[in-house]
Amino acid sequence: MLQLTESLLLRKAKGRSYSSDFQDSFLYEMAHLSNELKSIPSVGISSFAEADNTVETLLAEYTADQARGSAEMPIVVAGFDCENWGNTLGQLLNAFAFAVVANLPIHFQACEEVARLRMPWRLPKTGRLPNRTRHIFDVLPEKYMILGTESTNSLETEAVCFEEALVPKMQVTQIVAADEPAQARTFAQEMGALAFSKSERAQVLFRYGVNYAFGAMFKRAYLLSDKVTFSVLNVLHLNKLITQATENAPRIAGDSFWLGVHARHFRADDDGTKCLAFYKAKIRQLLVQRAATTCAVFIASDRIATLDGLKDFVLTEGCTPIVSPWPSDASAAEEEEARKNYEAEHGVNDGVGGMRDIYMLSFADTLIASYGSTFSMRAQEMAASRYSASRRHGPTTIICNHEVGSCLPEVPLLTASAESSWYSSEFRWPDIDTRTQSSFTHSCQT
Repeated sequence: MLQLTESLLLRKAKGRSYSSDFQDSFLYEMAHLSNELKSIPSVGISSFAEADNTVETLLAEYTADQARGSAEMPIVVAGFDCENWGNTLGQLLNAFAFAVVANLPIHFQACEEVARLRMPWRLPKTGRLPNRTRHIFDVLPEKYMILGTESTNSLETEAVCFEEALVPKMQVTQIVAADEPAQARTFAQEMGALAFSKSERAQVLFRYGVNYAFGAMFKRAYLLSDKVTFSVLNVLHLNKLITQATENAPRIAGDSFWLGVHARHFRADDDGTKCLAFYKAKIRQLLVQRAATTCAVFIASDRIATLDGLKDFVLTEGCTPIVSPWPSDASAAEEEEARKNYEAEHGVNDGVGGMRDIYMLSFADTLIASYGSTFSMRAQEMAASRYSASRRHGPTTIICNHEVGSCLPEVPLLTASAESSWYSSEFRWPDIDTRTQSSFTHSCQT
């Protein structure tokens, strides 16, 4: 059984603003997790090349098994919408992880504009669910969150405990949360904790870490639309980074260093200029460290001023700046108008353009990610699953908070084992927690 350690349980404070929550969480992790993050082992290139891709094999077998599944089995339902898919896609991937480990069928819903389903399962056109279906984000008036059947035996083995939320082993099919509906979403984001359980299927799924597993699951379930992929691949080809504008085209310069930057802003009144000095310094530092003959920097942001400022800077550093075609979803004038409204905090490029940015960032060798951003989380997952043994080094990420002006240590996106996994948890939203095996103890008292 797994339980959150006391230090993580006690550090939650009340009465803080949205932005200060992020800053306090970040400062806590810098103080308490930096040494541990530095020691996370990356997957060895030779072992990744020589071993059968057990993750892909498991997902292929799961797909085949569930296509032949019994009509009596419970069903997990998951989907993401077009407007807030950075968050809801995370929910979907957590639901998928649960379904794979539990070996239960799953019905997917999709934002067709961004990605279409590869897998055969979708909801009936009537929108009605069979009686056996349980939605993984249902909110029910119970004290505990439970994933499972009514069998009490499942509560005694391999449970995952989060404060007043109990997640038993695999026989469970619904999430139950108390107090407020938002908890259903945040509770559901803890399926990465299964990497630290004794479940054999979880050990296979998370063989290369949570980020790789989630990226592989997305590719198994969805095919990105041409609106997303074509323009990005075309930009990479026109800038002489890849040999042709296709998904798996080799790099023209095999030893080139590709850096990805995602600059997320969490204040609606932030025009995107205050962060420039921070990101310029971090980009320069990494370019000097890598000392590559050629380099490219992929820049994604929710502010046009950030894109323009970093693009000009990268040119002066002798690298090729790559920016997803802008405006993808709106013009600069529309962004300024949106700044007056509630949604301005996200910017206006969070639809198809946002997925283009994530797809573009997935090509990077190293990511500078934004702490607390679900877009950054999705980019990390796609970058991890894009890795192939033909590359000299596995992809890495550096999670930064430009308001604090610092970063967590660089960590591998593919880890040496399930036990060495790490992932970003939204369980205590708006706090963000980086989970590792040490985040949990092996006892559960409720």
